[in-house]
Amino acid sequence: MKCLNKYVCCLLAYVNAGLLHAAPAAVAVAAPAVLEAGTSSQYRNEDHVGNYNFGYDESHTSGGSFRRETGNALGVKTGSYGLTDADGRVRVVHYVADEHGFRVSVATNEPGTQVSSPAAASITRPAVPVVVKGPVAAIAAPLAAPVATAVVAPVAGPPPK
Repeated sequence: MKCLNKYVCCLLAYVNAGLLHAAPAAVAVAAPAVLEAGTSSQYRNEDHVGNYNFGYDESHTSGGSFRRETGNALGVKTGSYGLTDADGRVRVVHYVADEHGFRVSVATNEPGTQVSSPAAASITRPAVPVVVKGPVAAIAAPLAAPVATAVVAPVAGPPPK
């Protein structure tokens, strides 16, 4: 207890002498009140043969998101997911995965996006003639590669004297 008293007295002496500066007083700033309102829902269904569907929907004043997917016992999956920002921007992705592969389409009103379909683009180039410079020289003799051999090391023991 005496040690604590000495410590507090020394600390107060340093502060009073100007050797230690007290922390500046905290300024209280009121955070703006944000009223967040919205709804949330989710669902999930499945049967005993592998058919299923699930999804969720989050709709709030600051935006929202959703996802929906349906699948069957044959492995076919279809679905969509998307988001909405408070300023009205929307992006929705629709997808299908089946025996023909994975296919997707995106719908958006975001600025700076151009409508394109690069995956479906057909690129046609003229055939480039192949120039044959001559036969490839055969290897005269195979080269032998060094083979590593195993070395038996003694088990660790006391150091040599």
